[in-house]
Amino acid sequence: LVDVTITPNGTVCALDREGRIWWSRDGEKWDATRTARSLQAVGLATPGDDRFVVIGTLINDAPKNVVLVKHNASTQWHETELPVPPLSVAFFDANRGAIAAEEYVFTTDDGGKTWQEALRQEGRVFRGVTYDAGVLRAVGDNAAILRVTP
Repeated sequence: LVDVTITPNGTVCALDREGRIWWSRDGEKWDATRTARSLQAVGLATPGDDRFVVIGTLINDAPKNVVLVKHNASTQWHETELPVPPLSVAFFDANRGAIAAEEYVFTTDDGGKTWQEALRQEGRVFRGVTYDAGVLRAVGDNAAILRVTP
């Protein structure tokens, strides 16, 4: 497993490297869904009880760095391409989220449908993002912890 998160209603969700999402309400019975056949997955977020956001690299003929978003009721994944490999994803609420992706931090305010470049620092690799009391922070190389302002 490469990531784990808990939905607002308490469902535990885990992501494996092949892009399968496993979830359980009681920790005993687990169900799974697959994101994409050729996804090398690295991160998972659940910005609501009915939505999954998965980051990783599609490893087809031409590798593609992506954000995949799916509502439980849907069978389709919405795909957004990123210019570099994503490393971490976090959401503050159902709409506001962020992705650390090498020298970039991308943000969304529509639940992951669209992503905008919020920060870029050449020569630095951002490895994680988190929200602290509604403030987005990115962590990176050389002990950097930055407050990201849109």
